[in-house]
Amino acid sequence: ANPLTMPLMWFASYHAGCMMLGQTASSAGDLDVELGGLIDLVHLPPAEAMTVAAARLLPILKPMLAGAIPFALLIASASYYISLNAIAAVRRAA
Repeated sequence: ANPLTMPLMWFASYHAGCMMLGQTASSAGDLDVELGGLIDLVHLPPAEAMTVAAARLLPILKPMLAGAIPFALLIASASYYISLNAIAAVRRAA
C-alpha cells in the first residue's frame, strides 16, 4: 500500500459511502473522538472489547465499505481492459 495515496482513498471512499447511504460525513474531530478510546479496550474482557470496538468502528467502516465499491469496479474494469489489450498485442506479435 502506498502511504501517500491510501489516505486519499480512505477519504474518498468514506465520503462517497456517506453520499450513497444518505449520511452526513463526520469531521475529523468527530472521528477522533469516536476512535479515541479504542486503546482503553485492552483492559476489558475480549467479548466486551469486541462489542465496544464494533460499536465505535461500524459507523465509520460501513460508509467506507459502501464507498469502496464504485472505486473497485472502476479500477477493476480499467485493469481488465488494459490487460486484455496488452495480452492481445503480445499474441499478435508472436
